[in-house]
Amino acid sequence: MDGVLMTTRLKMALLAIVLVGLLIPAQGQAILYYGSLAYPTGLHAQGRWAGGPAMIEWWVGDSGADGWWNYKYRLSHAAGGTSHMIFETSTNFTVADIANAYVNDAGGNMVPYTVVSDDIKTHLEMQGNPDMPGNLYGVKFDRGITGLVTTIQFDSQRMPMWGDFYSKDGGNNPVDAAWNLGFLATDPIDPPGNGSIANHILVPDTVVQPIPEPASLLLLGTGLVGFAAARRRRKSS
Repeated sequence: MDGVLMTTRLKMALLAIVLVGLLIPAQGQAILYYGSLAYPTGLHAQGRWAGGPAMIEWWVGDSGADGWWNYKYRLSHAAGGTSHMIFETSTNFTVADIANAYVNDAGGNMVPYTVVSDDIKTHLEMQGNPDMPGNLYGVKFDRGITGLVTTIQFDSQRMPMWGDFYSKDGGNNPVDAAWNLGFLATDPIDPPGNGSIANHILVPDTVVQPIPEPASLLLLGTGLVGFAAARRRRKSS
């Protein structure tokens, strides 16, 4: 009986090692979520933007600074330019929650972008945002971005949640614009992950949540093993 118990404990310990190995990335490798939405299945596009492969992509991972997340977005379309992009945030998000912002210039180079307080607010659907399905609280990037491919990135201590975005070209006749098809739906409360849930993108959340450290992942791994062992004992009793 003792031999069986020792064998079971050894198997549980090995399982813990495997779980932690899966959860902890290699040194220097960021914890990263990637997703995309493309017209017409997950992205609404109109005007000239509907005439080509319009797509929004996002990457969310470790910024390299302790407890900070890095958010990167890329919008691509076939014609026209990009006037501005708005990314939903929680309603208590301020300029103190964003750092190291960059946008691409006409040559495709990433250049620093200063986010000011007026960029973060409730953006109204008919004040410079024609055809936007509804009002959107978030951060707006509208200075110096251009081209068929627009890349925006920034750091934040706010952990990722599922939310919305809106973007348009400078012209209004017709309106070249795009937004995620889940815009009018309730934002999912599912944890962040790869891909998209209900046609939403990853955006900064209400809570400050540092990226998990290896020690925390180790506790998670051993906790899962403890749960499995307790469940086994209940089944055998």
